[in-house]
Amino acid sequence: MFRSHRTNARLGLVVLLGACARQVPLPLVEVSGACGDAFQGRICTWAHTKGGSLIDAGATIPIASIDNAPADAAMAWPPAPTAALPMPVTAAARTG
Repeated sequence: MFRSHRTNARLGLVVLLGACARQVPLPLVEVSGACGDAFQGRICTWAHTKGGSLIDAGATIPIASIDNAPADAAMAWPPAPTAALPMPVTAAARTG
């Protein structure tokens, strides 16, 4: 009976150590997309990926582009694009 307690203790220790083993976290990678000029500002698209997963995607629009937009532009729907920028290929491939 003494041996079975030792065996159970060793087995429990192995299971505990296996469960607590640290896995190396996947790095968060920023993928740069296209950039273009609009209203005296540089607009760029980007995406963040982690392993094979898309975490988020977006565009960076500087305040200068917002401040320099014409105040008397026609209010139409849909609005006329000033810059048409594709998202990074990795973001487009994972979103469809």
